[in-house]
Amino acid sequence: MENTGGVLNLSPTTLKKVEKARRYAKDLAMTDTEVWDFITSNQISDVVIDRNLSELHNYIVHRTKPIVRGYDPNLRAYEGMIITEYRKTEQQAQREREYKTTAVLDRNSIVPDKAMLKANFSNFKHTTPEEEKVLKKACEIARRYLNGEEFNTIFKGSAGAGKSHLAMAIAQWVNDQARQRRVNKRILFLDVNEMFRKLKAGFNKPHTYWTEENILTLIRSADLVILDDLGSESSFSGKQASEYVQQFLFAIVNAHHCIITTTNLEDPSTVYNPKIVSRLKRNSKESVINFNGIEDKR
Repeated sequence: MENTGGVLNLSPTTLKKVEKARRYAKDLAMTDTEVWDFITSNQISDVVIDRNLSELHNYIVHRTKPIVRGYDPNLRAYEGMIITEYRKTEQQAQREREYKTTAVLDRNSIVPDKAMLKANFSNFKHTTPEEEKVLKKACEIARRYLNGEEFNTIFKGSAGAGKSHLAMAIAQWVNDQARQRRVNKRILFLDVNEMFRKLKAGFNKPHTYWTEENILTLIRSADLVILDDLGSESSFSGKQASEYVQQFLFAIVNAHHCIITTTNLEDPSTVYNPKIVSRLKRNSKESVINFNGIEDKR
């Protein structure tokens, strides 16, 4: 190879190819409206342009297909250099907000029957006055939670009356409204029986996700928590819930002030410590709904 006096020894043929590529890159940059506006607005000299042709060329090539999904490339002049910065798009920012907020319902909830995630106000069957009444009351409660009120709700009554359905309907409606309004809301739906099953299955397993601390962290970070089917976990038949169940439920009700509880128990105090029941009823004067008299929908 012939020595050209540069860092590399390049043959005349290679030098011609390099020069041709440089001319092409410069022509592309100089004829690109956006790049030209950037050059003129920043008063960038020909020397700096020549030194950064590859950066300008790469910017033009990747502008419509960014290397990093959710981030748009932007040119920036910095101390004699031209660099490409990747700035978060509004769509990416929205996706990240949803991941931290409204996506919590689908991602972190404990819902054994995934069909329950489709429950909403529209598909709640209401043909009797009793069913109309509980539906109307649930809608009112949902609006209050969306507006940021802090209170607890209790749905009680016979099995299969639609308590879980309407609790999930509230969760879904508040979640959807928060997403549309870009309001930060985290909703968490926990099937109590399945929650305790996961906790007990994780005993003596150091790497399990479902630990007391992780569940409490999810609860503390939520804006609204649903405890579904409270009482089913105790296998009560007149017995009190175990000491472990009582202690963890006490930690939950102490950790949050917006809890919707669904239960088949007419009197939860026969199964749980009165302190737990008292906290579940906190600020629930206008939000205790009795589903007795509604036929089994299952």
